[in-house]
Amino acid sequence: MNICDAVELISGTPQFRIVEDADSNAPVYRFYSQTDLESDLSGLPSAEEVPRKQVRTSDAVNTTSVGDVVFSLLSGTAAIVQAEHAGYLLTQNYVSIVPSECIDARYLVYLLNETKYIKRQLHRGQQ
Repeated sequence: MNICDAVELISGTPQFRIVEDADSNAPVYRFYSQTDLESDLSGLPSAEEVPRKQVRTSDAVNTTSVGDVVFSLLSGTAAIVQAEHAGYLLTQNYVSIVPSECIDARYLVYLLNETKYIKRQLHRGQQ
């Protein structure tokens, strides 16, 4: 079975297409980063030492929700989004993976992180 037949892939929003909004009523989004992904994967809280990149926009953007499976196109690593990172903006460097009902999200993360054959299928599907 091809992994792309069992999941839905939702790519992140390209940063260069996001138009910043000066309206104070527009929502502010923090960017989901590699540090956030690693924190979600380890289950440990991320260090708040570095200022977070954020944007105020009224554009429709893809954001994270608790329990989402996020795959980093930079590192080839997947994680399940924890409550700490819910509502963060996903850029073009990340893909949200929605598994079908027959696949447990935790098992999917295990497959993506530990199986090279599955990673190749995912990369092939993205192109």
